[in-house]
Amino acid sequence: MDDLRKLTKEMEELSKLHRQFPTIAGTEGKAFFKERFRAQNWIDTHTEPWKPRKDPKGKHKGKAILVQSGALKRSIKVLHKDRSHVIIGSANIPYAQVHNEGFRGKVKQTVKAHTRRKHQRALRNGKTVSFLPQKVKQYSRTLNMNIPKRQFIGDSAYLGKRLERKLNARILKIIK
Repeated sequence: MDDLRKLTKEMEELSKLHRQFPTIAGTEGKAFFKERFRAQNWIDTHTEPWKPRKDPKGKHKGKAILVQSGALKRSIKVLHKDRSHVIIGSANIPYAQVHNEGFRGKVKQTVKAHTRRKHQRALRNGKTVSFLPQKVKQYSRTLNMNIPKRQFIGDSAYLGKRLERKLNARILKIIK
């Protein structure tokens, strides 16, 4: 009779784990994708470091790649979860896909009308002025963009193995 109770309890625990697994997978996946920003690489079957940024003036020396305000990293969320699968993505960040997949091509940019403050010494009404306001009209320009692929989210064999190990450890804990 005790064996039957033990078996029933194990079955209930396994059933509970089965229901919890999408949540566990979502949490683990989200953490893995955010870790990519700290490690500055992508791990699938092998580790692929991110290409360093071009920084000829050295303004960003020592700063993390793909992190300026932290909005991209914070945007990684579980977008959909049901019994059979979990979707993790970057919500409301238009440049996320470009950085994750890379981009090479032309982009049309529209610059709004604005006033530029040109720094130079000039006399105005007998006074020295340190800047001259300069009105700039709205215009469009075409830019050649080459953004390297710096994958931080997607399918990963390493993440799959990590989830498998975590699930196996939980199953072994239940049946022992």
